[in-house]
Amino acid sequence: MSINEQIWSILKDGRLVELRPYVNSDAKIRSMYLERKLHDEIFGDRSVDKEVERFAQLQADLDVFLTSETIDPKYLYRLTPISDGVWEIKSVRPKPSIRVFGLFGGKDTFIATHYIERAGLGGWNSAEWKTEIRRSLAIWRQLFPDRKSVVRERV
Repeated sequence: MSINEQIWSILKDGRLVELRPYVNSDAKIRSMYLERKLHDEIFGDRSVDKEVERFAQLQADLDVFLTSETIDPKYLYRLTPISDGVWEIKSVRPKPSIRVFGLFGGKDTFIATHYIERAGLGGWNSAEWKTEIRRSLAIWRQLFPDRKSVVRERV
């Protein structure tokens, strides 16, 4: 079964949700799929204005992946070890800064697994970073038990 067929199957059973551009008229250049729990966390109802604003900006930042002609390496960054194939999308404003973790299922096809506030990650290459990389890989394996991330080079 191809990765696209697997993604379609996982979408049908509700474990992934396709992210669509916020503005319907924006051309979609790439695809992003959110693990169901991540989708529910990002798009859940909020009553605190600060949280509403923060997650609206996160949604806008994720839209960059879908619609932008070019991707800045400060926005999408490959984590180490490179062989794991885990990447982060950075959403830095407003505070708190957020990192969305995920892997590529193919060229221009990002599977977002989870997010965490940057403050919870400690220093670069800390135990906390390694834990989140392992968490991303574990979620990936639950979704795609027979597949590794296919894109390990810069997109």
